Formats: sequence, C-alpha cells, structure tokens
Amino acid sequence: MERYLDKDKLTPWGDILIAGYGKGRLKCFPGDPEIVHDAVPADMVVNAMLATIVAHANQTSSETIYHVGSSVTNPLNFDTVQKCAYMYFTQNPWTDNNGKHVTVKELTMLKSMASFHRHITLHYLLPLHLFKLVNIICCRAFDGICKNFERMINMIQRVVKLNEPYLFSKSLFDDTNTENLRNAVQGSENDLNIFFFDPRIIDWEDYIVHTHISGLVKYEF
Repeated sequence: MERYLDKDKLTPWGDILIAGYGKGRLKCFPGDPEIVHDAVPADMVVNAMLATIVAHANQTSSETIYHVGSSVTNPLNFDTVQKCAYMYFTQNPWTDNNGKHVTVKELTMLKSMASFHRHITLHYLLPLHLFKLVNIICCRAFDGICKNFERMINMIQRVVKLNEPYLFSKSLFDDTNTENLRNAVQGSENDLNIFFFDPRIIDWEDYIVHTHISGLVKYEF
C-alpha cells in the first residue's frame, strides 16, 4: 500500500488572511514572523503523487510516507508572506464597492497569545461592552449592530484558537523520502520534465506576488 502526505500551496486560512488584509480589514495578526510555512504549489504536489505511483508501479506491497514540503529545503516564513502581500496591495490596491482604493499598512504582529488576548480586550471587547450599555440606554435600538460585532469577535477568537498550534510552531518537516524520490526521477530526463516537484527552485517572493496573490485576487476576491 502506498501512502503520501501533501501540502496544497499556502493554507486555506492563509488565503483568508491575505484576502482580509488586501481588503483593508486585517490590521494585526497573532504569530511569530519567523515561523516557517511548509508550502508547496499544488502542481508540484500532483507531480509528486504521479511520480510516487510510477516509482511503486511494480511493487505488490510497500509502505512509504512521502512528505511533499519545503520547510527544510526552501523555507518560507510568515514575514516574507506579509512583505509580499504589502508589496502587492501597495502596487495593486483593491477597489471597494464604492470605487475607492483600499490603502494597506504593514501588519502589526502579535507575537504571543497573551498579546493577542490583550489586543482583543482593549480594541474589541471593551468597546463592545460600552456599546451594549449605550444600546440598553437607547432601548435596544442597536441590537443588530451589537450582535454582528459580537459574532465577528467570536469568529476571530475561534479561528485563532483553532490555528494556535500552527501560528507559533517551530516544527520543520522531514522530506528525505521525497528527496530520494526526486533523485530517482532524475534518472530519466523525460520523467524529470513531466514530474518536476523540487521546491528548491521556487523564488517565494516572485511566486507569492505574481502567482499566488494575483490568482487569489482574480478568482476569489
């Protein structure tokens, strides 16, 4: 039986963050700017899967785990992603529904969960409590606004809590088996061209700015 582990580009929540940042909704983010993303473009993941099938085609029984990643061979840290997003949206500002260009600033990094909770309390929870008092005084005329604001805060806290293990993790992922697979594929020049999946050739700044974010804006925004 053949098994593999794969990564699909940047994580989906990473795309959500980029979208929120480009639209001017994301001002800060919890996480270590030096944390390494284990990112690989999706076409390389598919190529690795195909190469795995070919490599094990004549084996009746085998168990090999191939981790398709870049955290060891070509690390991509969050600081690079943030700088690329700032570069892209500064040069290509998003236009909102009112026809106004959205101006982005560099993200404020909250480097611990404690700093994240302080930020949420000072900038969101306290204003919400004050606004609830105003709402009571005004005979609950702003119930809808209060509920929406509270729902947004709860959603942010849930998303951050869900991704906490990844926001501050120092883990790197071993891809020795995948490197051996790449070396085996290199035995045939034709196979190398078809099944290319070496993340070491990726220029992350060029890829993120000109491929990943531009595609995200075109197809998802």
